[in-house]
Amino acid sequence: TRRNAILLMFDVAYRTADMNLINSTLETVQEIQGKSVIWNFGNALRLIISGDEESDENMPKKFSRYRFALDKLNGLESEFGDWSQIPWLKGLLYARLGQPALWQANGVKILRGWRIIFGSRRFID
Repeated sequence: TRRNAILLMFDVAYRTADMNLINSTLETVQEIQGKSVIWNFGNALRLIISGDEESDENMPKKFSRYRFALDKLNGLESEFGDWSQIPWLKGLLYARLGQPALWQANGVKILRGWRIIFGSRRFID
């Protein structure tokens, strides 16, 4: 589906830290869907990548970008709370912000979701 293709593009952009790919994907999504849940998810990824690119000497700016991405993800969780990508990214951000207890709490949400999916033998596309 189109959504899966977009998510795959965001995933590749995030894993390769390719800002050009993430920006072009954001533009495409905005043209098709506007500033949708998927667009906001991609924007949070963009903020994480830009935070990762900041040097450690500029920690306030790096942490500011991580917190802004976290705020975006918190807003998405209420709209699309059962999507495992959101707690996973939130956990990643909490770990980068030095809050491992919150990272673990988000990891538990993901594990619970997987147990439900595999326990009921219902799989996502």
